[in-house]
Amino acid sequence: MLIFRKMKETDYDNVDGMMRELHALHVNSRPDMYRPLPHPYSFEEFCRRGASPDWICLYAEDDGKPVGLCFVELRRRTFMSDELSAYMHDIYVIPSSRRQHIGTMMYRIVEREAREKGAVRLDLSVWSFNEDAMSFYCKMGLTPQRYVLEKDIREEHFEHECEPMK
Repeated sequence: MLIFRKMKETDYDNVDGMMRELHALHVNSRPDMYRPLPHPYSFEEFCRRGASPDWICLYAEDDGKPVGLCFVELRRRTFMSDELSAYMHDIYVIPSSRRQHIGTMMYRIVEREAREKGAVRLDLSVWSFNEDAMSFYCKMGLTPQRYVLEKDIREEHFEHECEPMK
């Protein structure tokens, strides 16, 4: 039976395992930006988030087995609009449980909870290498808000031109 619930301190080991899998995707795809970590979030950080009213920490399990997680932070931008927004830091479904709409259900749950807490927008960042995530977010109704561009300047590079933004 599939269950979605708020994370508990006793979930740390399972959450840590899933976060290591998610982090490994980033390390493998962008080793220039990410370094291997034994624990992406410390137990203390995990507990701090779970206890804070400014965080939505959702855990998904299927027949008692962990299958997914989602971390969303509620925040106000001090130099922009004073409206409350929700920032999705992480959403992850284990590979063997994908294509079963677990990610969609988690997304909808945290979106609804953020709205109920007064958020007017949900933001997130996604790496350009993560095409599966981009496709998922588009299906959830997210649209590009801004573009972050980069250039490796350790050496001069002139062979690439930036694609026009759509």
